[in-house]
Amino acid sequence: ISEKLSIVRKHSGSYEWPDGENKSLMRIFIPLSSQIDSSAQKTQSQFGKNSVVFWQNTLPGQSSNSTVDYHRDSAINITNDSFDYQITIQKQSGIESYKWNLYLVYPQGWKPQNVEGYDATNRKIYLSNQISKDSVFRLHFIRD
Repeated sequence: ISEKLSIVRKHSGSYEWPDGENKSLMRIFIPLSSQIDSSAQKTQSQFGKNSVVFWQNTLPGQSSNSTVDYHRDSAINITNDSFDYQITIQKQSGIESYKWNLYLVYPQGWKPQNVEGYDATNRKIYLSNQISKDSVFRLHFIRD
């Protein structure tokens, strides 16, 4: 399964003190078996997961976008007739809600059951949501 996580942050403040450039340390935890597809991002093992750590800086009046591309070769057991894909998005305490996007390319021969508006021809799912609290998203797939 190939995945692309996108985090969009908007800064509606000003350059006047105490406001200014917003600097956020982002830490994305992905399964330990995941491989990062971008050489610009480095991972380290933490808490039984891979973590991708980077700074996302946003200037006043602007938006910033960060993406993490990765894949999981052993994400599903293809001997079963169905599988669930799950992602947990956790909001860091003390920061405002933010928008996230996930682009998911699922394996050939499978069909998602509990999502609408996906691209069946190219096997792509696009999820987008505003995160204001920790949330779990689960997609269910059956053999096509």
